[in-house]
Amino acid sequence: MTENLTISNAPPAHPGMNFALLRQEGIKHIERLGGKLWTDYNTHDPGITILEQLCYAITDLSYRLDFEMKDLLAPAPGDVEINNKQFFTAREILTVNPLTINDYRKLLIDIDGVKNAWVKPIKNSEPPIYYDSLLHTLTFEASKRTQQVNLNGLYRVLIEKDKNVSDEASLIEKVKSKLNQHRNLCEDFASVEILPIEEITIKADIEIEEGFDVNELMAQIYLGLDNFISPHLEFFTVKELLDQGKTPEAIFDGVPLEHGFIDNEQLDSFIKKDQLHTSDLIRIILDIPGIKTVRSITISSDKSSESEEWALALEPNLTPQLKDIDGLTSNITFYKGQISCNLNLAKAKSHLESLQQQNTKTPSIKQTKDIPIPVGQYRELSDYESIQNDFPATYGIGEIGLPASASPKRKAQAKQLQAYLMFFDKLLADYFAQLDHAKDLFSFQTKNKTTYFSQDLSNLPGAAEVLNPESNSPTDKWNETDLARRNRFLDHLMAQFCEKFTDYSLLLYDSILEEELIDDKISFLQNYPQISAGRGKAFNY
Repeated sequence: MTENLTISNAPPAHPGMNFALLRQEGIKHIERLGGKLWTDYNTHDPGITILEQLCYAITDLSYRLDFEMKDLLAPAPGDVEINNKQFFTAREILTVNPLTINDYRKLLIDIDGVKNAWVKPIKNSEPPIYYDSLLHTLTFEASKRTQQVNLNGLYRVLIEKDKNVSDEASLIEKVKSKLNQHRNLCEDFASVEILPIEEITIKADIEIEEGFDVNELMAQIYLGLDNFISPHLEFFTVKELLDQGKTPEAIFDGVPLEHGFIDNEQLDSFIKKDQLHTSDLIRIILDIPGIKTVRSITISSDKSSESEEWALALEPNLTPQLKDIDGLTSNITFYKGQISCNLNLAKAKSHLESLQQQNTKTPSIKQTKDIPIPVGQYRELSDYESIQNDFPATYGIGEIGLPASASPKRKAQAKQLQAYLMFFDKLLADYFAQLDHAKDLFSFQTKNKTTYFSQDLSNLPGAAEVLNPESNSPTDKWNETDLARRNRFLDHLMAQFCEKFTDYSLLLYDSILEEELIDDKISFLQNYPQISAGRGKAFNY
């Protein structure tokens, strides 16, 4: 059903758009200021006509002020590129250089070829360092008067590589390079190690239901067990995390990644396993549709000759990985009732490849890694129509003017009224110009030396005969008012990031000019994403 669109007859909520209220308030001012001389407030009175035209112009200004902020700040069609630099995106301003252990893990998992990573603090540094209490120095030599000192900020990095990685040396160099690019002050990475593989073998007798393809079930079982033993972290897009109810602040909290976003809760659950329990494996198998029961199951490792029925202890310096499906199929027997089922390895591998492709997400494109800046509609906010054009034609001051037969006195009266109204035109036109340049006042991408903006009135009715055509050419020098206001605008922008230049200004009080201070503030704001995100970043050696 189509909804009927109606215009409400209720007065506007904003006083500036309520013509009747503005007219009423204007008459109150007239009564207070000139009530003894001016007593006729009816619509035929010329003074009331002027008041009504001014009220109408104010409602137009208020209407434009009520536009959405993205419209008020929208650039002119030719200035879109400049406007794109006026704001920082969420990815630019909310992300930081790695700060926590999880931040470093995300940074490493984002590297192609790294399946999982762990960053372990080193408690005892090698070689040992001692403090000499007599000489008050650090030394590598132990003695009776020395005490061992353990350094904070040293880490050992453990990498689980993808199955398709063959050049381990190249992967280690990529990891070291990435860590050195992002390490913080007083932090270093003592070693980067790729964990050797501990191959896990599973033997099982599984009964399946009628009507299910044993090859498809084998592929599903292998995929489920492989993801449990050596899980893959999933990358999310912005939209997926927003749909989960996460806020932009939570989504972009941490280091910016190239392949998407890693959920903190998921990352915390991906701890390095020290045991594998057969009960977990049975649960995974039974969750697959078509599996009736698991008759028996054992688990073993290539590092141990014994098979375990309950739990297998994993080597702490190895990473578990399920045996390839080629070797695993001979260890798993499927039954339908008491009859064993023949497994076709080629078909099982084909089904597995199909499932892996379905579960592999393609890397997110640039648009999905950030929240775009809202694009507003350019409204031509400075476009001003003189109030003279809205007066009744009998006044003779609009674009039509007076007929040629009008007397000189009548023409002089019209010019006199035009000159009087030009004062109001100037005020209103400048207000519209100021609104149009609000985006410049709050910009740190321009070095405009004007904070009060005006408009040329030469195109208004009668302007050529009323206004002095000579005007001062724009100056490229600061005046005291604009200088102080520009500084305050920049202070406001910095305050949005909880930053201030007070100490800096006082430190250089006698050696820096106000103009230079403005340039420094602009440079600071333009580079703030790098300054903020990397304030604790160390040198990349």
